[in-house]
Amino acid sequence: MKSFVFTLIIVWPLLFPKNLMGFPEDKLELAADPTIDLLVGNNLKEILISGVDLQREIFANTGISNVIKNGNEKKNNREIRFRCNYNYKQREKLLTQVLAKVTSPTGVLNFSKEKYKGDFLILGPNKQGHCDLVNQVSLEKYVSVVLPKEMNARWPIEALKAQAVAGRSYALYLMLARRGLLKQGKSVLFDLENSEKHQVSGTLFDETAKTSLSAKSTAGEVLVAEDGQKMQQIFFHARCGGKTSLPEDVWGNRVPGYQSVLCPACYNSENIDWSVIISREEIWAFIRDNHKKWKKGGETLSQRMKLSLYPSEIDANDVGFVLQDKKTFATEIVYFKKAAFRRYFGREKIVSNRFVVKAQDGLSSFKLEGKGNGHGVGMCQMGALELAKRGWDYVKILQYYFPQYKIAKNYGGMTL
Repeated sequence: MKSFVFTLIIVWPLLFPKNLMGFPEDKLELAADPTIDLLVGNNLKEILISGVDLQREIFANTGISNVIKNGNEKKNNREIRFRCNYNYKQREKLLTQVLAKVTSPTGVLNFSKEKYKGDFLILGPNKQGHCDLVNQVSLEKYVSVVLPKEMNARWPIEALKAQAVAGRSYALYLMLARRGLLKQGKSVLFDLENSEKHQVSGTLFDETAKTSLSAKSTAGEVLVAEDGQKMQQIFFHARCGGKTSLPEDVWGNRVPGYQSVLCPACYNSENIDWSVIISREEIWAFIRDNHKKWKKGGETLSQRMKLSLYPSEIDANDVGFVLQDKKTFATEIVYFKKAAFRRYFGREKIVSNRFVVKAQDGLSSFKLEGKGNGHGVGMCQMGALELAKRGWDYVKILQYYFPQYKIAKNYGGMTL
């Protein structure tokens, strides 16, 4: 297998086209199956792409020319290697960060031992001379590979269909949001990341016949507000623990159309899904860092105040602590959103936003006992599984978790 190495050299900036290699125009008009730009690799020193009969385009009109090492390019090129750090200090001369595009007539490319549908864009270099890799793929193909990573591919097909619609809606919202930023002249080079920050996407190997059918049978379907046009962010999570949460209780911003609903799969369960011990010192640090009154210097909070726990309830959105001034004996109850605990201590330790706090050993530590897994907003995947087992179809499942939304099938008319 012959390998071709392309070293990217910045020469001079020239005028580059507004719509470069599929990046959106100012006017938002989504195709029947729009292309999504998915970040699959970031901060890479070198990018090795393989496939059948690879075609590459280096954007000379951006001031980049290429030097081909190890021989001339041939038609049956199977491997291309990009080194991003050559002469990267001249990156300021670039008018775009899109360095190159790699395609294959098969529609399949390999990167980091994984197979991807669609094309690749090379972005960069950054200040360290590293590049990012973006997978350009149709939204419907994306849904078919993201589905088995977000939900168990062996689950009932109606649950998988519900997840397909929810995942497609989430991705389309981010695509529209990016296009809005581009219209404002802001540089946003991809729609979403292949990570837990957005959605964990799979590759060609992850797709199954069942997930492919679930995606195809709901092709184009997204959740929209009752007017049939306006989109909001559609959220989902692994297990709600009995009751779904509202966006404003978790992230502080209200999203129209959301309701908190009891979950048929989780509500009647008395089992505790997780527990963790937080030391008294850690709780003092949490209060200090999250209570505006005590953020600045002076004597420490623990020196000034006595601490006790206000009774905690699992259905409440807040946790209360009683602070009593040691000198004046003045008492204050301070409340903190449960989501603040999760942000502060991390999702690995605080698994969900549904928990109770119990004092341990004379307030020397605190035990958090929780139910659920994830932020708790939107569709509970375990709930969708239970409802599908009861014979509900995907439309009814989505109506249960999103009662103020309906399913639409018109990409082009969507707005934010």
